[in-house]
Parts: sequence; structure tokens; C-alpha cells
Amino acid sequence: LGDAMGEIVGSFYGKRKFAVKGFGEINKKSLEGCAAVFIFSLGATLLSTFVFWADELPLEWKVLLPICVATLSMLTETLAFRSTDNF
Repeated sequence: LGDAMGEIVGSFYGKRKFAVKGFGEINKKSLEGCAAVFIFSLGATLLSTFVFWADELPLEWKVLLPICVATLSMLTETLAFRSTDNF
């Protein structure tokens, strides 16, 4: 979800762009797209921890785990070479 929304938000609303190296070409990403990856990944993982693991996880883990997952998703999407972040 985060990857898809990052592409949509970055394509339409991305104003602050930066270059990311890839295989044979330079790819441009935007801060807005990176923020969308974080926000939508955070929302999806928060929803899953509170719905599917409502009784199994303590509250700290229900919040900390999604923040870690969203941060790692955003960093992977941002720093990975072009076309290598979907493996």
C-alpha cells in the first residue's frame, strides 16, 4: 500500500525531487512520495496491529512496531536502486 501510494502521490504532488541511482539511469523521487510511503505504511500496520493482534500485543508494541515497519519501508523504497525495492 505504501509503495503504491508513494508512486501516486509523488507523481501528482511531488514538488521537492531528488535523484536516486539505478541500473543504467537516474530515477527521481520526491519527498512527498516518501512521506506518502511512510504515512500509508504506518496506517496499514497500525490498523493490522489493533485489529488482528488486539489481544496479543501490549499497547507499546501496537504503536512501536508500525512505526518501525513504516520507517523501514520508507527507507527501503527511498534508498533502493530503481526496480529493486519490490523483491
